Amino acid sequence: DIRGDHSDLYYALGTGWVILTAATPQAVYDLNIIALRLAEHPDVRLPVIVAYDGFLTSHQKRKVQYFKDRAVVQNFVGERPTGYPNASDPSRPVTIGAHMLGDDLINNNYQQSEALYRAGEVFEQLQLEYALLSGREYPTLDLYRMEDAEVAVFLLNSAGFSAKDTVDKLRAQGIKAGLVRPNIIRPFPADQIRQALKHVKALVVGERADVYGAHGGYMTHEIRSALQQDMNNRTIVISRIFGVGGKDFYQEDAEAFFQLAIDAANKGYAEKPFD
Repeated sequence: DIRGDHSDLYYALGTGWVILTAATPQAVYDLNIIALRLAEHPDVRLPVIVAYDGFLTSHQKRKVQYFKDRAVVQNFVGERPTGYPNASDPSRPVTIGAHMLGDDLINNNYQQSEALYRAGEVFEQLQLEYALLSGREYPTLDLYRMEDAEVAVFLLNSAGFSAKDTVDKLRAQGIKAGLVRPNIIRPFPADQIRQALKHVKALVVGERADVYGAHGGYMTHEIRSALQQDMNNRTIVISRIFGVGGKDFYQEDAEAFFQLAIDAANKGYAEKPFD
C-alpha cells in the first residue's frame, strides 16, 4: 500500500541497528538530530533508523519548531569522528565485507549486540542533553498518565500520540487509564516496560503489522517476554493488529482498545488474547 503501516519496520528489527520511533513531525525533526550523535557515539557506532508513519506523519500539516542557526545543531552533533577505519581514505585501505569464520563471526555478533544495548543508555543521556537545548524531551518511554493506571494501551508512533485524548476522556469517567508509547524500540526497553506495567491489570498492544502464525506481533511478544522476568507481574497482555496499509486510527478505535483492557481486568483474563 502507498500509505504506511509497520510491516517494513518489523523487517528491520533484526538488523542490529538502533531504531527510534517518531510520533509527530516535530519528533521526526528532533530525533534525526539526536540520531546523528547517537550513531557516531564511541560506545555505539551503529546505524540508526528514525521510523515514522507514512502519510499519517510524513504528510501532516503541522507547525514544527526548528533551530534558525545551524551552528546550534552542528555543535550538538559535533565533529565527524576520526581514528576509526573507513573506506574514504585511499592511503589507508581497509577490507569490508570479507569472509569471516565462525569463531570470528560470533565475536563480531557479540560486539554488535553489546553496542546495541549500550545505545539505549546513550540515547537516554543524549535526549536529556537535547532537552536542555530545545525544551523538548524524548524519554525512552513516553508514559501518559501511567502513574496509577490499571488499564493501558501500548502503541507505536502516530496512533500513540492521538490516543492521549481517549485517556483523558476515560480518566474523566473515573477509569484509571494510561498510555505507553516508546521513542526507541531497538534496543527494546524491557526494564522500563516492567517498571511501567508493575501495577497494570490489563494491557492492549496495538500493532500495525502482523507476524503471521505467531499469535501476535513482535511488540506483543517482546512485552510478554519482558514481563515474564518479573515474577510478581500479573498484567494480562492482549494483542490486536490494526491500521494495516495506513488505515486511519480514530478515537473510537482507541476506546475499543481500552474497553478490551477494561473487560479483561474485570474478568481476570482475556477472552480473545489475539485478533
